Amino acid sequence: MASSYFCVIVIFLVSLPFSLAQSNGNIGIDSSLTAGDGQNPWISASGDFAFGFKQLQENEFLLSIWFNRIPEKTVVWHANISTNVILNPVLSRGSKIQVDASAGLILRDPRGVLRWHTDSIVSDASRAFLDNTGNLVLFSRENTILWESFQYPTDTLLPSQELEIGRMLISRRSEPNFSQGRFYIEMEEDGNFITFTKDVPNNRVYDNRYTIAETGIESNPDNPALKVVFDDSALLSVLRRNNQTTDIGLPFVLTNSDYYHRITLNFDGVLTQYYYPRSSSGNANWTVAWSKPDNICHEFIAQLGNSACGYNSICTLNDVKRPGCNCPNGYSLVDPNDEYGNCQPDISQSCEKSDRGSSAEHIFDFHILNNTDWPISDMQAISPSSEAECKNACLNDCLCSVAIFRSLSCWKKRLPLSNGRIDNSLDSKVFLKYRKSDAPSLRPGPQVEASRKGVHDCRTFKLTMSLLLGSSVTINVLLIGTGCLGFYLIYKKMITKNTGGSNSADVNLRCFTFIELDKATNGFKEELGRGAFGVVFKGVIPFGFTLAVKKLDSVAKDTEREFRTEVNVIGQTHHKNLVRLIGFCDEGENRLLVYEYMRNGTLASFLFGDHRPSWSQMQEDSVICMKNVLNQSRTNTGIRGTKGYVAPEWFKNTQISTKVDVFSFGVVLFETITCRRNLNDMEVGGEDEFFVLTDWGWDCYQNTLESIQENASSRPTMRTVSQMLQGIVEVTNPSFSAYT
Repeated sequence: MASSYFCVIVIFLVSLPFSLAQSNGNIGIDSSLTAGDGQNPWISASGDFAFGFKQLQENEFLLSIWFNRIPEKTVVWHANISTNVILNPVLSRGSKIQVDASAGLILRDPRGVLRWHTDSIVSDASRAFLDNTGNLVLFSRENTILWESFQYPTDTLLPSQELEIGRMLISRRSEPNFSQGRFYIEMEEDGNFITFTKDVPNNRVYDNRYTIAETGIESNPDNPALKVVFDDSALLSVLRRNNQTTDIGLPFVLTNSDYYHRITLNFDGVLTQYYYPRSSSGNANWTVAWSKPDNICHEFIAQLGNSACGYNSICTLNDVKRPGCNCPNGYSLVDPNDEYGNCQPDISQSCEKSDRGSSAEHIFDFHILNNTDWPISDMQAISPSSEAECKNACLNDCLCSVAIFRSLSCWKKRLPLSNGRIDNSLDSKVFLKYRKSDAPSLRPGPQVEASRKGVHDCRTFKLTMSLLLGSSVTINVLLIGTGCLGFYLIYKKMITKNTGGSNSADVNLRCFTFIELDKATNGFKEELGRGAFGVVFKGVIPFGFTLAVKKLDSVAKDTEREFRTEVNVIGQTHHKNLVRLIGFCDEGENRLLVYEYMRNGTLASFLFGDHRPSWSQMQEDSVICMKNVLNQSRTNTGIRGTKGYVAPEWFKNTQISTKVDVFSFGVVLFETITCRRNLNDMEVGGEDEFFVLTDWGWDCYQNTLESIQENASSRPTMRTVSQMLQGIVEVTNPSFSAYT
């Protein structure tokens, strides 16, 4: 028994120095860690940082340093880019890191093959040390620094870390992939702190670069830059040889004692400073303090290679200035798992031998995007050009895949397209060419996904039942058929409910979810105008399509059947001078109408604004997008329409007919001719009086008033009105008795 106690005491005493060593960040010679064997990592004295094998997947590990007290264990350094020995940082179970007196840190895979090591200058190491700043240091027997991780950064800087001339930050391949990425940040000898890209496979440096210009760094022979410093107060600055500094980031009031800080070159090329509260109980997230560039989609243009998104992709910026990438319609990701990768056309866009003898119009057509640009990849510029000429130029050119029309100029482009981005200041149209015989459909919405889910579930059900009842083919067939039919009917019902049935589908309207429209309008933030029954907001959906979203007031929310009927009728109305209904939302109390966006404003702003059109302009055959004031309902219940445009019979107990639309049209036509509002306050003789345009017009006895007769039977049909405007039918004088 005594010997047993003695053994326990010996074991305790032997292990005590090692335990104490770990408590103060020291790691002794011959200390080692093995991936996947359950060993604890080496911890700094404060417990803030850890060094060891961070598990990525079941059998994948990363030799790294990470924030130890943060639940997500954010990596700040890893054995990868500091030397070219290890190109893929992912290690398998059984890999081993050891502190060696003659070679420093040595990393071997499970077969004993050397994967990575510290510099060869290390020859008399006495210990390793992980300090409270996150810096892993090798000391000699004389206690001098032989090697430190701060001198060989990967993609992150920590407070008290410096980036000297010639040292770089290198982004990872993607968020979960720690392999070498495309973006680099370097302090140059001329004092410029720059971002640039490389072709990773052959290590070729591209000429494109982004200078963090806000720093004011300039080449100054008398006072050259020395290094970039991320100091203890979490401020990034450039230190010059005379100890003057130039700030790069923002002065930070959140101290390093209360918050963790890091500056990371993200995989998408955005250099960002983050902070995280030390006192968090685990429910906090990294918060962005600042980032550069402000808009990488616009400010970083790669002449060779690409910027944040892959070839043929479109870059958009989110709320924290990070880019998102989307393939345009007719294109899909080469690698479905890499949303920042390249997009490829789903079908061929070039001419084929079989096309000979057919016109280009019969073979090709275009998908149209607004305010989108690929600023390089031009094959031809045409100026001046009309929109039609631009389309035809690309349509009849076998090498042209995309045409961009802007400011009376046309740019024909060939694939691949690079540096794609959304830019609402462009006022441009993009024509994406596709072959009609293989026309790609629009991106699948929720209804299509539900349908696919139904098919998937049916197959799963089918497989399960086959396994359970494999002894009887007949029973299998019956049960499988019944099961699939049931799933089909259920999902068909779901799809019908979401899309409003076959009627809505027939008019090609999209059924939006309320969440989609809330996101598109940024929480219904930018108001465009107000109508009789709702407010119209500006919205943008993926790929840059701008919409006008009308959020109906509660007083305008009919029963579901009435709402769907009106949507169906309006959706069938198509005319170049009328705003087109694109879709709708019908979710409980949330009922919204989605229209195309009128980029040049409403007819009202054109007619009643400060710069009203002249009579000669009004006579021109121009296309004017008219606001929606016409009523599409046929009912005796409830007044429909906008105040001032509503026909008198709505206020009487009489039958409502198509003539109510004729009255509304007459009011709009009269407003167009006079450039006056139908209902307005005006000052007459020093007093404010209410002004009704139709009453004033009757006094002036204008022929156009035949459309706005109070007696519906006296009004012409809409067809006759159209013929009058075209000069086909003579304009007759309105009946005085009919109006009065």
